[in-house]
Amino acid sequence: MSGHFYLPLRPKPASDGEFGFQRLIATGRISRQLNNNRPHCPPVPELIMKTLLELTMKKLIAAALALAPVVAMAAPAAQPQPSPWQLPIMLGIFFVIFWLMVWRPQSKRAKEHKNLLSALSNGDEVVTNAGIAGKVKKVTDDYVQVQVDDNVTLTFQKQAIAATLPKGTIKAI
Repeated sequence: MSGHFYLPLRPKPASDGEFGFQRLIATGRISRQLNNNRPHCPPVPELIMKTLLELTMKKLIAAALALAPVVAMAAPAAQPQPSPWQLPIMLGIFFVIFWLMVWRPQSKRAKEHKNLLSALSNGDEVVTNAGIAGKVKKVTDDYVQVQVDDNVTLTFQKQAIAATLPKGTIKAI
């Protein structure tokens, strides 16, 4: 046998009343050994047989894809129920991460800034949020007077003071 299939011209009826050739195409079970040694059957080239098989496979795939949603809806798989503690544990972990990464560092910075503002006194060298450096001349409850030059004194809100500088920094600049 050299690359040819032999199919009967007049297939014999199968036991269930359907022609054998049609049943073979429908089920995709055409093979070389079905019609071996039958002289009344003409040879069918390999290309035609592949085409028949591809068409049959396309129909089978289309039928399977059409039935897939029906099969999926017919027998829903039982989903395992999550633990009732899963949500509270996840929320607790989220809160701990939020507290460690956001809340705690921010409160530390706010506490340090509050201590810095309460410790301001005359003669301290400071830098404002705007980047202006100078010496504190007068401190009130809400405002600070900063001398930036010999004859220039600016008034800032206490919250505008960003940091204190070591003594002698302004003279070095």
